[in-house]
Amino acid sequence: MTRKEKTRDDYKLVTTYAYLADRMYFFGKQKRRYLRERDFIDKVMCKFAPGKKIIDAGCGTGIHIKLLRELGYKMSGFDLRREMVAVAKKRNPSVKIVQRDMRNFPLKWRADGIICMYGAVNYLETEKGLEKTFSHFFKHLNHGGIVIIDTREWANLDEKIYRWHTDEYTLVKRWIKSAKPMESVYRVFFTIPSEGVMEMEDHKQYFQGPLWLKNKMLEAGFFKVDIYDNYNLNKSFIKKSGGYLPVLVGEKD
Repeated sequence: MTRKEKTRDDYKLVTTYAYLADRMYFFGKQKRRYLRERDFIDKVMCKFAPGKKIIDAGCGTGIHIKLLRELGYKMSGFDLRREMVAVAKKRNPSVKIVQRDMRNFPLKWRADGIICMYGAVNYLETEKGLEKTFSHFFKHLNHGGIVIIDTREWANLDEKIYRWHTDEYTLVKRWIKSAKPMESVYRVFFTIPSEGVMEMEDHKQYFQGPLWLKNKMLEAGFFKVDIYDNYNLNKSFIKKSGGYLPVLVGEKD
């Protein structure tokens, strides 16, 4: 990344206030989602993967690492933002977690599974960047390994305003679709009075579509890629269903 790109993407929610993010997400509005994701990953790994070694690409504050470690998985991970890495390390002190960009995969070893959660791939703004990322994912999997990537279906995103309010914090979020095809903004406002925090910022996102991503994964070498709807192994993703959260599962032979 260039210095300009780092400045543009230096979102306070994942940098300055990374240590607060879990209060509003895992310990707030999204705990059920994290647990559903954990269970989905576990079911896929148990069904398809050759072992229990997982790399979390874009690991954020290390919640998925912690939840999967509790199920017996050997975890490692990385994230672009040093503040997120610091929180993840504090939560998982015995785990190898480093600061790095997923387009330049930092870990030398191979894993049985690679996960990339919470729309992390939607921060990659170029086709070349996605191709590099998928190539690294493929190369760093053992034979029979699994990659799990979630994304968003741009056409099905609504632009409603959602609010969560507790005695501790207020969180407001909204998707705003750009006039430019396949782009949007995740607008978030959050305030935590006890910390003197009140911020609003726009996270720019890039959506290439799950079928497009599937084809790029196949080009990278994956022999099979399935697309599920919202972490439901019993439901394939279909655009016309109105679902907005496709989950891609790629298999390496």
